[in-house]
Amino acid sequence: MHSRRRYQGVAAIINQRLGAEQYAAAASSYLAEKEAALREQCVVFQEKLQEFAAEHQHEIENNTALRARFLELCMNMGWYARLGFLVAQIALATRDWNGGVIRLTTLRRALQRRLDAQSKRSRQVSTEDIVRAVQTLDTLQAGFRILVVDDKKHDRYLVSGAASQVSFTADEKAVLQRARETGWPGFA
Repeated sequence: MHSRRRYQGVAAIINQRLGAEQYAAAASSYLAEKEAALREQCVVFQEKLQEFAAEHQHEIENNTALRARFLELCMNMGWYARLGFLVAQIALATRDWNGGVIRLTTLRRALQRRLDAQSKRSRQVSTEDIVRAVQTLDTLQAGFRILVVDDKKHDRYLVSGAASQVSFTADEKAVLQRARETGWPGFA
């Protein structure tokens, strides 16, 4: 007895393509909304920084330590806000593939490629730059955080979006660590 192979009909293939297109459109819309919200939060943060500067102008001018720290914050805010924005874009774009958890080294490579594509003289991005950019996002309550999986090896992952609401137990961290050790594709 031979078993007959059943093939999909044309209508099933068309429906499958339509579903994929609708999903892609919804994902694109979601990413655009998140991007707009993040841009808006950055604008609000910059406005608050300007308000602070106006309110405390006399103190900033007279206190050299405060002035140095404030200027450092302003300079870094521009770089780290830009990095944070790119980190958010990459994290949201890869969420379907990695479930909202991405290894910082993988994120750093993707971020460096994106920066290199934007400018021929882009600055080298370190893991610490990403950590500070995520901290900048954290002040904006954007839903991103750093998760340390293996303290001994300082293995860190960015947790994004809805996944950031989850707190990982020791067992779940062990699963993530095991996935890393075995070379599971999501954690390469």
